Amino acid sequence: MNYKTTTVTLLVILGVVFGSLGTYFFLNREQGGTSLTPTPSTKDQVQTPSPTEAATESSEDIIKELTPVLDPDNNPNFFATVEVREGNYAQGTASFGGGGYGWDAVKQNGKWEVILKTQNEPPCSTMEQYGFPESVYKTCH
Repeated sequence: MNYKTTTVTLLVILGVVFGSLGTYFFLNREQGGTSLTPTPSTKDQVQTPSPTEAATESSEDIIKELTPVLDPDNNPNFFATVEVREGNYAQGTASFGGGGYGWDAVKQNGKWEVILKTQNEPPCSTMEQYGFPESVYKTCH
């Protein structure tokens, strides 16, 4: 090979390498530090105060009050919902990204209290002890 052929070959190889790197960085660049599809966690939503105080307690208010018991380790992937609410009784689910459980709570003396956290149906004796309406827990064992 002569000098000219070697130089052209090296330039082509360098062009391919730099072109590949440029394409890689272009396709994997951040979009101004923001995500196109933000997914706020329930904790973030719960901690944001409402501009006006509602006359009735919302599911968000219940989750906010129960979060220290439902998520004592302050897991960043924690998410909880209220599935059923009737008066001073509520039932919902909580998850940590990889697993979760159901929970039952009752409001006593103006405060929500978690009665049960389980992956199974609640015990009938516990539901009866706290006077849970059947419409909240539907089945028990």
